[in-house]
Amino acid sequence: VGISWGSNLSVKDIQEGVYNTYNGSSKLLQILPASGPYNGSVTSLKNNIIINCSNNTLMGGGAGIGITISSNQYITIQNCTFNNFDTGISLAGAKYINIYNNTFLGNDLEAILFTTGVDSFNVIKHNNFTSNNDDAIDGAAPSATSTGNNITENTFDSNTDYAITIAGANMASTSIWRNNFRNNRVATSPYTQVNN
Repeated sequence: VGISWGSNLSVKDIQEGVYNTYNGSSKLLQILPASGPYNGSVTSLKNNIIINCSNNTLMGGGAGIGITISSNQYITIQNCTFNNFDTGISLAGAKYINIYNNTFLGNDLEAILFTTGVDSFNVIKHNNFTSNNDDAIDGAAPSATSTGNNITENTFDSNTDYAITIAGANMASTSIWRNNFRNNRVATSPYTQVNN
């Protein structure tokens, strides 16, 4: 993996790059353009970092989670493509996470999953969700409690199930606005969904 902190460093994978990123204020982990695709998952993050994939692809091989954000805060993930994971990004007790300008393509379950804990004040903006095999964004997990999240100006196209599924009681005050919806499945559910 080619990573830049003002100078280049080679590490074996993105997870090692995260380990070697200083846990300070808005430290940048920049993956060099056209250096991917990359296989494997990122299962441990630090607070206050920015991961810029520079339009490289993270490949899942049909299983696993691309990036797991568990009890972290102030993380930005941008310019990444998540392809062929079970779940692209999983949020569990995550706060102040910015997910900007990414592509989620052909993931087996959700592109983004809100799971356990309090997931609050996260922004999902300017992403493309295409041909994922379940919900593009799934906030229907019974234990997912969330406030103040913002899902804005994304494009949802040809996802097998819902574009966005939100469990109303557990995902209080989630703002969903100015998104584009095309050809996502329309069905009924006990939760609140946003489709076409």
